Amino acid sequence: MTSSIVLHLHGPLQSWGGDSRFNSRGTERFPTKSALVGLLAAAEGRPRGSSVADLSSLALAVRVDRAGRTIRDYHTVGGDYPKESRVKTAEGRERTESASTVVTERFYLVDAAFTVTLTGYDQVIEAAARAVQAPRWALSLGRRSCPPGHPFFLDVIDSDPIEHLQDVLPVVRDLERTKNRTVDFIVDDPMGASLGFRDLPTRELNKRSTYAERKVLRWGQELPDTRFVGSVMDLWELGVASA
Repeated sequence: MTSSIVLHLHGPLQSWGGDSRFNSRGTERFPTKSALVGLLAAAEGRPRGSSVADLSSLALAVRVDRAGRTIRDYHTVGGDYPKESRVKTAEGRERTESASTVVTERFYLVDAAFTVTLTGYDQVIEAAARAVQAPRWALSLGRRSCPPGHPFFLDVIDSDPIEHLQDVLPVVRDLERTKNRTVDFIVDDPMGASLGFRDLPTRELNKRSTYAERKVLRWGQELPDTRFVGSVMDLWELGVASA
C-alpha cells in the first residue's frame, strides 16, 4: 500500500540548489527532489554514507503557493588572509596576495511558499512523518542558513496526492498583493518527455553524490477563491495542519 506525506514549506529564505558552482550558487524556483530527500534523511538522522534509495523513489508533487522573488547575497572570501589560509585555486595552487580575495554569490528565494507531497510505500512515509515532527537534526529549506518559518508537517493521506493539492488544502497566498488565482504544479512524470531536472540522487549520502535527470510535468491551474487563505497560521486555525 502507498500513502503520501504532505508538507508546507515556508520561511524568510529558501534556496533549492540547481546548477551551482563554487563562485555562484543558484536556486531553482521550487523545491528540488535532492533537497527534499536530504531533508527527510536529516530528520531521520541518517549519517553520511547511508543509502537513500527508498527516499529517492518517492514521487514528488509541488504546488507553488507563492513564487516569491530571487535575491543575491554577495560574498568575498580570503581577503587579507595569511598565505597559509588563502583559498586555493581550482588546481590546488597558492594564490598571490593580489588575487587572494575570491568573490562569490548566493541566490535565495524570498517570501516563497510551497505545498508538496511525497508518495511511496506506507512504511517509508510513516517513518518520514514521525521524523519530520521530531527531527534528529535541524531541518532547513535547502541550506542551513534557511530555517523553516513554522512546523511544516501537514498530514499523511492515502488519497490521490494531486487531487489533494488541487481540492483539499487551502493555498497560502497574500491576496492583497495579487489577484492572480493561477497556481503552478510541478509533478514527477517518469514516463514523460517534458521538463527535466538533474536532481535525483543516485547514490548514498556523501559529498560526491551523483544525480540523474528527473522528468516532470508542469502546468498552471486556476483555483477558486475559496481555496486561498492569507497566511500559514490560517491552516492551523482551519484545523488542516497538525501542529
